[in-house]
Amino acid sequence: FTLVPEEVSNSNLMGGHKLQLIGELKENIPLVLSTISSFLFNPASTDIQLKSLRCLQSWIQYGFSLEDGYPILQKVMTLLGDVDLFESAVDVLLESMQQAAWARYQHYRNELLTCFTSDAMKEKFELCVAEEDEETARLIAKLLTTFGETYTDYIVGQLARPDMYWLMTMIIRLTGFEGFFPIDQEVTEIPLNFWYIMQETLFDERILPVKPSAPSETEELWKYNCGQAALVIYKELVEILIRNARYPEESVWESWNKGMQSQTRDIAVRKTNSWSRHQG
Repeated sequence: FTLVPEEVSNSNLMGGHKLQLIGELKENIPLVLSTISSFLFNPASTDIQLKSLRCLQSWIQYGFSLEDGYPILQKVMTLLGDVDLFESAVDVLLESMQQAAWARYQHYRNELLTCFTSDAMKEKFELCVAEEDEETARLIAKLLTTFGETYTDYIVGQLARPDMYWLMTMIIRLTGFEGFFPIDQEVTEIPLNFWYIMQETLFDERILPVKPSAPSETEELWKYNCGQAALVIYKELVEILIRNARYPEESVWESWNKGMQSQTRDIAVRKTNSWSRHQG
C-alpha cells in the first residue's frame, strides 16, 4: 500500500494505461483509508502503527481530497500525545498542510488550530521548553510554522483571538529557544521565514499600520485590535532576534572550533538582517 502511489506517480506507462491505473487508484482510496485506519487505531503494535502512518503519508503525497480523509486525520491529531508516534504523526500532518488545494479545507484548518492550541499541546510544549528538549521543540516548531506559512492570510485577520495569540506566543518562544544555532540546536531558525511572510501579509491586508485611535465600525475595530496584537507580538520578536544575533560569552565562544565559529557568524548576520526587516 505504501509503495503503490509512489510507483504509479513515477511510472513510465503509456498515456492510456497510466490514466486507467490512476483512475483505479482513486476509486479505491476509500478502501485504502479504511484499511489504514483499521491497522492504525485498532489495538496493534507500535511498529504496525508507524508503518500505517508512513503509508498514510504516502497517499497524501499522491493526492486525494482531504475531505475524504477527515476522520483518519482527526485521529492522527490525537496521536500527537503518543511519545512513540509523535514524530510520524507530525510528518502526516505536515504533508496534509502542503497539499496544493489546502485553501479549500477551511474546516480542516480550524481543526488543526484547535489541536495545536489545545491543553494537551500546551502541556507538551511547556514540558519541552522546561526540559530544553530540542527534538520535541524542533517538531513542534515545524508543525506550527508550517501551519503559519500555509494559513498566513487567515492568521493575520484573527490575531485578536486568544487561541491565535497563544499560537503566536508558542512560535515566538520557539524562536527564542535555548542554545545557539547551529551549534547545539536548530529550533530558532525554523520560524524565521514565517515571521517575514506574516509581516508582509499584515501590510497587504491593511492590518498594519494601526490607526491612531480605535474606530467605531465593528470590522475596522477588529482590524485595529488585530493590529495592536501584531505590534505586541513583533515587539517581543525583535527583542528575541536581537538576543539571538549576539555572540555567546567568551568562554563558550573559545570552546568552539573555527568551523563552528564561522557558521555562527553567518547565522548572526542572517538574523540581524531579519531583525532589520522587522524594524523597518
